[in-house]
Amino acid sequence: MKIIAIKLEHLEACKATRPAGYVEALQAAGTVKDNCLLIADDKLESIIRQYTPERISIRGLGDVVEWFVKPIANASDAVLKTKLVGCGSCAERRAKLNNAVPFNQTP
Repeated sequence: MKIIAIKLEHLEACKATRPAGYVEALQAAGTVKDNCLLIADDKLESIIRQYTPERISIRGLGDVVEWFVKPIANASDAVLKTKLVGCGSCAERRAKLNNAVPFNQTP
């Protein structure tokens, strides 16, 4: 078992791009020392697996655009205090793009 050191400022940056609860789970599983989170590698791997989707379903162009744009919107919300994520307009545009340019799905 190895101990991994993660700088606290890196954890704060992760909040914009990782699923809700990810950073909090890391903090609960580790200890803070010298401006770093110290966490066992097996606990880190377990948390990463828990917060990583098993399969990403890409139905069409809208899902691809969302995959690129959502981290930017999350970062904008965190840094600029905007409210882009969850406004509803993105979901409507994603659905329209998915319908306009669907990807072939195998049954």
